Amino acid sequence: MSKEVKRYDPFGYDGLSALMHEDVLGDYVSWDDYDALRTELTEANADFVRIANEREALIAERDRLRDALEQAAQSLESISKLAGRDEFMQDVLDIRGFANSRANVARAALQGEQP
Repeated sequence: MSKEVKRYDPFGYDGLSALMHEDVLGDYVSWDDYDALRTELTEANADFVRIANEREALIAERDRLRDALEQAAQSLESISKLAGRDEFMQDVLDIRGFANSRANVARAALQGEQP
C-alpha cells in the first residue's frame, strides 16, 4: 500500500520562511515520504520483472509440452496404422484400439479440450 505523501508550502507572507505548513497544493514533500515511495517503486519493478520471467518460463514449458504431446499423438497414430496391417495377431487389434484412443485424447488436448 502506498504511503500517503503530504505536501508542504512555506509559511509566511514572503514565502521565504523556513517554516512549512501542510498544503494539498504545496510544492514540497518530505524526503522520508519521497524515499518510501521510491523504495516501493523499486520493489514493484522487481516484482514485475520476476512475474515476467515466470511467465516466459511457463510459456516455454507449455510449448515443450505441446511439442511432446504432438509427437506422442503422431507416434500413437503410427502405431495404430501399423497395427492394422498384421491381421493374424489378436493383440494387434487391442494395441490398435488403445493407440487410436490415446491419439484422439492427445489431439483433443492439443485443441484445448479437457480429457
